[in-house]
Amino acid sequence: YTLSLHDALPILKVPVDIQDIYIPLRAMLNLTGFDDTKCYSDACEAEKHLARHDAALEIPLLDAFAQADKRGRKALVILGDPGSGKTTHLKRMLLWCLRKGPETMGLPQDMLPVFLPLRELDAIDIIDKGLDHFIQAQLTSRHLKTHPDFGKKLMERGNLLFLLDGLDEVADLAQREQVSKWIEEAFTDYPDCRFVVTCRFAGYSPSVHLNEKFLEMHVRPLSEKEAESFVRNWYAIVEKGLAKDPEQAESIAQEKAENLIERLKQADFRARRVFELTRNPLLLTNICLVHRHRGTLPQRRARLYEECIDVLLEHWRESKNLNIGINALDGRHALQ
Repeated sequence: YTLSLHDALPILKVPVDIQDIYIPLRAMLNLTGFDDTKCYSDACEAEKHLARHDAALEIPLLDAFAQADKRGRKALVILGDPGSGKTTHLKRMLLWCLRKGPETMGLPQDMLPVFLPLRELDAIDIIDKGLDHFIQAQLTSRHLKTHPDFGKKLMERGNLLFLLDGLDEVADLAQREQVSKWIEEAFTDYPDCRFVVTCRFAGYSPSVHLNEKFLEMHVRPLSEKEAESFVRNWYAIVEKGLAKDPEQAESIAQEKAENLIERLKQADFRARRVFELTRNPLLLTNICLVHRHRGTLPQRRARLYEECIDVLLEHWRESKNLNIGINALDGRHALQ
């Protein structure tokens, strides 16, 4: 994982193990049981709607499978705002499953996780084919030397946990509708497998909507305590990677982290819109980047927004492998 600052800010690159930076997320179950095509614009609207109907249950996201089993479901759809941690959570589930065993997540013994980014469906003609072709296409590499029938053999093995990331990232609406039906069919065709699908609220619509077999849950914003833990973890990793004396890194990281945490508690960061920035993992990462570069945060919120936007336009696109040759300045002009 690489953290990058471009344009006005210098480039910063530090290797980060997802297990070290990750803060366990919470989710809210959608237990309305009716109007199954109801869609929400964001997590805030979803929370208000579920609260009105007394149909919300907040859980640790890692307890999702146990909660699903209680309700006779073997598939999940995880909705969240941009940058809320959906993809990171799927990758952590994959690592958790491999390192600690699927049983610790409430899954069958020897279940094997398979991470597949749905945006790659754009580049390959896969909708008319099966999951085995999708797996094979993802593993085609001269370095891996994957057997031509690996995808087929993996499907024959069964007992797989499919982590299908970014339904909203299938850019074309008609194709996205097809992909959602394709996922439902795959779930029916492979009853011994489990499915987890992530999607932004904005990409989940009445025509792009998984059926009642998928338990719907919404990623919750970070609490204040979780946000503080994230800042401390972030600084500990970055300073350890960059300090001249690694033994001093811990005290340096602690001092800088506490400085930022105290800054975020000040009145101007309690205003609603600014407060929301500190509850989103991606935007909180941006704030950490800006703070480390400056040694503080800009006094003017507009300047903080501007610097965060530059990071998003450059780094986020690269992390998604969307190399379309537009720098932050050009991107801002186009969005304006």
